[in-house]
Amino acid sequence: MKAFVVPKPGATPRISTLERPRPGPGTVLIEIAACGLNYADLLLGDGRYQEMPPFPLVPGMEVAGEIAALGTGVDPGLLGRRVAAFTGSGGLAEAVAV
Repeated sequence: MKAFVVPKPGATPRISTLERPRPGPGTVLIEIAACGLNYADLLLGDGRYQEMPPFPLVPGMEVAGEIAALGTGVDPGLLGRRVAAFTGSGGLAEAVAV
């Protein structure tokens, strides 16, 4: 899948091809239709946000899209449902597991 990746703090972001995430137990895979980009995402890219995931990272804390796959223990009725989610990171991609 395509994703907007920041390889290291302060580096120029680039579009990269990453392995498509898989939902784990109790999580879902969202096919992303829209993603917010906010000041906190810019701080993430600079390595200055209060909670930092490891680099390389995919910014994008807020997404909207459709549930495309389910992890174990998730209600099957959620498949195909349109949702919005706070992901913490990973939203500037084609899909995210949350």
